[in-house]
Amino acid sequence: MSYILIVIAICLLITAHFVKKKELFYQMTEFPIPEKEYITIEGKIKRFPEIKHNFSVLLLKTHSMEFHKTTVLKEVTLRIKVMGNLENYYRGDHIRINVTINKNRFNRNFFANPMDNYVLNQGIHFNGYCKSKEMVTLVKRTFIIWKMFGMWRNNIRNYISDTYSDKKGRLNRKGVFLLAIILGDRGQLGNPQKQQLLSCGVFHLIATSGAH
Repeated sequence: MSYILIVIAICLLITAHFVKKKELFYQMTEFPIPEKEYITIEGKIKRFPEIKHNFSVLLLKTHSMEFHKTTVLKEVTLRIKVMGNLENYYRGDHIRINVTINKNRFNRNFFANPMDNYVLNQGIHFNGYCKSKEMVTLVKRTFIIWKMFGMWRNNIRNYISDTYSDKKGRLNRKGVFLLAIILGDRGQLGNPQKQQLLSCGVFHLIATSGAH
């Protein structure tokens, strides 16, 4: 009987923690940040940038934001689409970037939108857009181990690009799959390829985290 009570207590604690985390997340999304105008943000890159065809995706934990001639110290997580290749920026780099912000507004009908759970699980409070990589400035480089790991990732990416690209410089299907499974860089996977991986039950193979 005592074991059952312990299990119930643990379940209640986990549930309370999740509810508190969810409430805090949605409170952060109500922060009055300007939309559709460029603001200056400083923060730390949480993951290695995801490199796509002609743009990159950053996951940034902010330290400060400047808008309306005011500097606000605020920690939120942004998913930022930056036009250009940011392969020379690494996890842990402290950067300054000019972005426009979009709040997450997902279409809903009778059922919850799956994207609601995605941004909650990833902790993404807002989305951002930067029209050029030239609007990204390095403030402080990350620890040497992350820099070395990032350079190693770039060497692998360049080797795959050189080996599996056609005459126009576009990766073939094999190259796209190798980028996804080795580096977790799924940006160039097409929807049909993603659907095939999901249908086969092996989509987790391209999530390079945890035991992978």
